[in-house]
Amino acid sequence: MSKQLSRRAAGVLALAAALVTVVVFRGYGTAAVASPVPLSDARCDPPLSTGRSAVSAQIRYDSGLVLRYCGVQSMFAQLGAQEQPGLVRAVYVFTVDGGWIDARLALYLRRSGGVALAYARAAVVEGDVLSYSQLLRACARGDCGA
Repeated sequence: MSKQLSRRAAGVLALAAALVTVVVFRGYGTAAVASPVPLSDARCDPPLSTGRSAVSAQIRYDSGLVLRYCGVQSMFAQLGAQEQPGLVRAVYVFTVDGGWIDARLALYLRRSGGVALAYARAAVVEGDVLSYSQLLRACARGDCGA
């Protein structure tokens, strides 16, 4: 009798665990592969004289949420924060070379006002240059500024 009761209890526990898992992880799934080109709903200044949007960085989360930033420094401050609105799927920056690239592949020039520019790795950059991981660590310590 007790063996049958413990099997029934184990079954109920397994079902409860499965239901809790479904409820907690609802909405999480693989993100659709998308282009890093920013959408028109970004809240930056009007388009630059070059005709492109002022958006210079973006974070894509696994839920499909895309946060767009007018500056690389703002994006790194968000990435360095302890809480995120989801799992980070991809991070893109607009380089001075004129294209969107994976942020992990860029070099970042630090100026007196903070992080100003992102360069493709192939570019020759002089000054206080940081890699993605160096800048991320600095921002996690609260040192995204100058």
